[in-house]
Amino acid sequence: MAEVVRARRTVSIRELARAAGALLNEIELEDAVFVVGRHGRMVALLSPLPERTVVEVIGSPRDHATEAELEVRSEWLELSTVQRDAISMAASAPTGFLSLNSLCSRYDPTTVAIAANGLELGGLLEMTYGGRRITAQGRAAAEWLARDLDRPEPAHPS
Repeated sequence: MAEVVRARRTVSIRELARAAGALLNEIELEDAVFVVGRHGRMVALLSPLPERTVVEVIGSPRDHATEAELEVRSEWLELSTVQRDAISMAASAPTGFLSLNSLCSRYDPTTVAIAANGLELGGLLEMTYGGRRITAQGRAAAEWLARDLDRPEPAHPS
């Protein structure tokens, strides 16, 4: 016979990314249980650990970014394909500078300019004398994008 779990409500991946701290507060302070849903299916539970539970973490520690740097920000979920490519390109460049010419060879120049300006306004790129350079926040976003995380499809190119 299946075990019945009573959950407060279902939480989407997007809501989890945007409100992880608030959800954890409810779990910790109120013993709340949430179901994480993806595409209308229940895939995981967020619940308090029972007392005297021993947890063995078998994964390897993160190599590059700290836990705080990899905390997913809601605006990263909204990055367009061009913006994702731009962040990845800048992060992989030895100098950290974004090559707009390389992006313009793959995308419309107007779309590239709009995408780069959006990244700059979002704090992922900064304008310097040498051009647009990736910020620490941009590196964290690029690290998150490079990981195999569950994330929605990118927004339309802009």
